[in-house]
Amino acid sequence: MNYDFFIQNETKRIIVEFGARRQQVILIDRLTSTSKLLNLIGNRFGIKLNNNAPYTLQMYDNTLNEYNSLDDDNQIFDVVEDIEQLHRFRIISKSLQSQVE
Repeated sequence: MNYDFFIQNETKRIIVEFGARRQQVILIDRLTSTSKLLNLIGNRFGIKLNNNAPYTLQMYDNTLNEYNSLDDDNQIFDVVEDIEQLHRFRIISKSLQSQVE
């Protein structure tokens, strides 16, 4: 088996929570940006996720055991290196974000 071919085509499933709703989202591309994640996840939940939206996307950090907001639209993730299978994300209200931090 060609290992490089397998890695390039590896997909990851992430879990995104939005209130009581939970969805699995499949990431296909090896590299993905925060803005692409926002569009993909927003479309899945039928909401707009951008700088003007009342919501923010947060990614769970396993090392720190906490959620961090993804505020940089230009941040690039290597799906294989930076995101684990069934990695947790959540969408919260920006007004709640200041209370959580």
